Amino acid sequence: RIGLVNYSAYQGYVETGNTTQANLDNGTPTVGGVNKVAFAFKKDDFAVSLNSATPINDTSGSTTMPTVDRMMIGSRSGGAYDVLKSTIRHLSYYPKRLSNAQLQGLTQQ
Repeated sequence: RIGLVNYSAYQGYVETGNTTQANLDNGTPTVGGVNKVAFAFKKDDFAVSLNSATPINDTSGSTTMPTVDRMMIGSRSGGAYDVLKSTIRHLSYYPKRLSNAQLQGLTQQ
Protein backbone atom coordinates (compact mmCIF):
# COMPACT_ATOMS: atom_id res chain seq x y z
CA ARG A 1 0.00 0.00 0.00
CA ILE A 2 0.96 3.59 -0.50
CA GLY A 3 -0.57 6.03 1.90
CA LEU A 4 -0.61 9.43 3.43
CA VAL A 5 -1.37 8.87 7.10
CA ASN A 6 -1.39 10.82 10.35
CA TYR A 7 0.01 9.46 13.60
CA SER A 8 0.37 12.85 15.35
CA ALA A 9 2.43 13.91 12.32
CA TYR A 10 1.86 13.54 8.61
CA GLN A 11 3.73 10.67 7.05
CA GLY A 12 4.17 9.25 3.62
CA TYR A 13 4.04 5.48 3.93
CA VAL A 14 4.83 2.69 1.47
CA GLU A 15 4.50 -1.02 2.24
CA THR A 16 5.02 -4.12 0.10
CA GLY A 17 4.19 -7.60 1.34
CA ASN A 18 3.76 -6.41 4.94
CA THR A 19 7.24 -4.84 4.86
CA THR A 20 7.65 -1.08 5.25
CA GLN A 21 9.60 0.41 2.35
CA ALA A 22 9.33 4.09 3.36
CA ASN A 23 7.90 5.94 6.35
CA LEU A 24 8.37 9.71 6.17
CA ASP A 25 7.56 12.29 8.86
CA ASN A 26 7.75 15.99 7.98
CA GLY A 27 6.46 17.67 11.11
CA THR A 28 3.27 18.10 13.09
CA PRO A 29 0.04 19.31 11.49
CA THR A 30 -1.71 22.40 12.86
CA VAL A 31 -4.58 21.14 15.00
CA GLY A 32 -7.81 22.88 14.01
CA GLY A 33 -6.08 24.61 11.10
CA VAL A 34 -5.54 24.10 7.40
CA ASN A 35 -2.73 21.68 6.57
CA LYS A 36 -1.25 21.19 3.12
CA VAL A 37 0.68 18.03 2.42
CA ALA A 38 2.23 16.55 -0.72
CA PHE A 39 3.62 13.03 -1.05
CA ALA A 40 5.60 11.70 -4.01
CA PHE A 41 6.92 8.26 -4.75
CA LYS A 42 8.63 6.13 -7.31
CA LYS A 43 11.00 3.20 -7.00
CA ASP A 44 13.71 4.07 -4.45
CA ASP A 45 12.61 7.74 -4.29
CA PHE A 46 10.01 8.91 -1.77
CA ALA A 47 9.36 12.42 -0.39
CA VAL A 48 6.80 14.30 1.69
CA SER A 49 6.30 18.03 2.41
CA LEU A 50 3.95 19.47 5.04
CA ASN A 51 2.94 23.13 5.16
CA SER A 52 5.77 24.42 2.92
CA ALA A 53 8.52 22.55 4.79
CA THR A 54 11.55 21.35 2.87
CA PRO A 55 10.62 17.81 1.75
CA ILE A 56 11.93 14.85 3.69
CA ASN A 57 13.42 12.21 1.37
CA ASP A 58 13.97 8.47 1.51
CA THR A 59 15.93 6.92 -1.33
CA SER A 60 16.54 3.57 0.34
CA GLY A 61 13.26 1.96 -0.64
CA SER A 62 12.81 -1.52 -1.94
CA THR A 63 13.34 -2.54 -5.52
CA THR A 64 9.73 -3.76 -5.43
CA MET A 65 6.91 -1.22 -5.49
CA PRO A 66 3.49 -2.36 -4.36
CA THR A 67 0.83 -3.13 -6.94
CA VAL A 68 -1.88 -0.54 -6.36
CA ASP A 69 -5.37 -1.57 -7.40
CA ARG A 70 -7.59 0.97 -5.62
CA MET A 71 -7.71 4.43 -4.10
CA MET A 72 -9.41 5.02 -0.77
CA ILE A 73 -9.88 8.58 0.43
CA GLY A 74 -10.61 9.29 4.07
CA SER A 75 -10.17 5.74 5.38
CA ARG A 76 -8.41 2.48 4.73
CA SER A 77 -9.34 -1.19 4.72
CA GLY A 78 -12.74 -0.51 3.21
CA GLY A 79 -13.61 2.09 5.84
CA ALA A 80 -13.30 -0.38 8.71
CA TYR A 81 -10.91 1.84 10.70
CA ASP A 82 -8.71 4.95 10.54
CA VAL A 83 -11.54 7.15 9.30
CA LEU A 84 -10.59 10.75 8.54
CA LYS A 85 -12.46 13.11 10.85
CA SER A 86 -11.73 16.25 8.91
CA THR A 87 -12.37 17.97 5.58
CA ILE A 88 -10.38 17.54 2.39
CA ARG A 89 -10.43 20.84 0.51
CA HIS A 90 -8.46 19.73 -2.50
CA LEU A 91 -6.93 16.53 -3.80
CA SER A 92 -4.65 16.19 -6.82
CA TYR A 93 -3.00 13.18 -8.41
CA TYR A 94 -0.02 13.42 -10.75
CA PRO A 95 0.92 10.29 -12.76
CA LYS A 96 4.66 10.99 -12.37
CA ARG A 97 7.07 11.73 -9.53
CA LEU A 98 7.12 15.49 -8.99
CA SER A 99 10.36 17.16 -7.95
CA ASN A 100 10.91 18.11 -4.33
CA ALA A 101 10.67 21.80 -5.27
CA GLN A 102 7.27 21.12 -6.86
CA LEU A 103 6.09 19.27 -3.73
CA GLN A 104 7.13 22.15 -1.52
CA GLY A 105 5.44 24.62 -3.88
CA LEU A 106 2.17 22.68 -3.75
CA THR A 107 2.09 23.00 0.04
CA GLN A 108 2.68 26.78 -0.10
CA GLN A 109 -0.34 27.65 -2.25
